[in-house]
Amino acid sequence: MVIRCERDKNDMAMHDSRCPWSELPELLISMICHRLHPMDIPRFRAVCKRWNNSSEFTFYPADLTPILISDTITDSGLLRCYSPYFNKMFIVRTPLRAPGSRIFSVEPNGWAMLRGPEKTVSLGNLLDGSTFKTTESEFCGGYFCSSREDGTGDPELCGIVGMYATTYGVKFQSWDGESTKYFEGQRSEFAMLQCKPVLHKGLWYCIGERACLGVFDPMKSEWRVLEEPNGIGPDLAYKNCYLVESQEELLVVLTGVNGTPINVLRLNEAEMTWERMESLGSRAIFTGTVTSRSMAIPPVAMANKVYLPKFYGCPQVIQAALIISRGSLGFVPERSCSESVDTMLGSGNGDDGGAWFYDLELDSGVNKQIIGCKSLMQYIWVDLGRASP
Repeated sequence: MVIRCERDKNDMAMHDSRCPWSELPELLISMICHRLHPMDIPRFRAVCKRWNNSSEFTFYPADLTPILISDTITDSGLLRCYSPYFNKMFIVRTPLRAPGSRIFSVEPNGWAMLRGPEKTVSLGNLLDGSTFKTTESEFCGGYFCSSREDGTGDPELCGIVGMYATTYGVKFQSWDGESTKYFEGQRSEFAMLQCKPVLHKGLWYCIGERACLGVFDPMKSEWRVLEEPNGIGPDLAYKNCYLVESQEELLVVLTGVNGTPINVLRLNEAEMTWERMESLGSRAIFTGTVTSRSMAIPPVAMANKVYLPKFYGCPQVIQAALIISRGSLGFVPERSCSESVDTMLGSGNGDDGGAWFYDLELDSGVNKQIIGCKSLMQYIWVDLGRASP
């Protein structure tokens, strides 16, 4: 690309020949921006403050809230990502190819945990397509939970725990990077619900019927069902139950038989009883069968709310590149949008509806059906853009 800028003699006399990059004419900046590849934008933004704030390109941060992503990647490498904050569906083309695999989690630097069709569990990077095979799964189903030792997402430092609910107990499989261990919980009257277990203070907690708890100690390979809490009150009828850790507390989110009301219970670990929470304060909770997450400081408008994997209306669909900029992942719209992407989910303007949420204070006691919503059941919540240390 060659850009020529002609100046008359009077203009040249007024400017030093070594004019700083930050003082380039707006027209030149615009011409550069329109020719940049999305992967070059981080370097463009790093030149100076003016270039970083240029309105010629848009960068949607992925660290404002958890993101809903499709749990599979298409054969051509397309991944769907829904942002509840922007109410937009980003279609990202990733170099990672994982035919027939399902995504169970994604780390902030792009490493995704995949379960393949041949019961293999591996890690693949959404940004550069590299893969790292870990172990084989003994289970046909179940929930696989990864844990990082240093927070960097290095696959060689990854530990994986697989959990599978049986009729009267739970089976466990763990992989520490070198070897695989198996354990089957003793026969007990514990019916594990379809909810991902939670790592809390070094122990894996599983939720059962009536919010009873089972605990697995990965260091001692011990499984036990707690005598307390022994259930929840009979006045809290619910259809779905989600377990989540929030600010070193164990919380249970109960969704009503007709969708609402939604109740949040906190485990009082001193008395081992469930206590109903009237407010989440500044926190927000994002619930889902495969993953449920809590955010301590979400955007102000999203505080004290419980989000479900649903939305109203038809969000705007944008073909974008997933890039790292200043330690954070984000979406940068591409200049052209192919027809195959346009027809994946339809086209919307993002003005109608948005992510479905329940406000604990404003909607307290209201019993209404969740109607007119599109459920994203094949999506999972991930902290896609949180910067690694």
